[in-house]
Parts: sequence; C-alpha cells; structure tokens
Amino acid sequence: MWVIIHGTPPAGEVDHIDGDPLNNRPENLRLATSGQNNHNRRLSERNKSGVKGVIWVERHKRWRGLVVHKGHQHFVGNFTELRAAEAAVIAKRQELHGDFARHE
Repeated sequence: MWVIIHGTPPAGEVDHIDGDPLNNRPENLRLATSGQNNHNRRLSERNKSGVKGVIWVERHKRWRGLVVHKGHQHFVGNFTELRAAEAAVIAKRQELHGDFARHE
C-alpha cells in the first residue's frame, strides 16, 4: 500500500498507527524502525494482568512494572496496587516510546 500512496518502497517498516494491519488508510500509516513498530504492538493475548508491561510477582506479592526500550528492560517499580503499576508504566512508556507508545 505504501508504494501505491508514495510511489516508492518504504525506507524501513510501515507501522499501522491504530495497530490494525487491515486499516491501510494513508493517515493510519507511518514509517517506523523495527523497534518503534514493536512499541506500537497491542497487549499480548498471553498477558495475565490485563495491563501491558505489568506482571504479578508471587514471591513478593507485588505488581512489577517493566518497559522494554532498545533491547533493555527498564524497571519501573513494584506496587501493591495494579492501577499504580499501570500509571507508572504508562508514564515511563510515554517517556521512552513517544508517539509509538501503545498502552492497551
């Protein structure tokens, strides 16, 4: 689709802003690096907490927040409340991923 719209092959990956690979409207497409495209992924079906970047650590009885950026895990903290972990992860993801941050 990119070639049809722009006349040349993309210089990188094409990212669907809304995360829907079937939505090829020009305003929904943007160039991205592989890393940026991964930042914009939806919540994995394997996620058990329901919050992207938050896991339950049974040993500590706490929610742990992590954000991956450029191959490194950024520890956000351990939290007794899921919503506190979610808020912290969202803030860190926004800081690190910018326009490519996807929270759901």
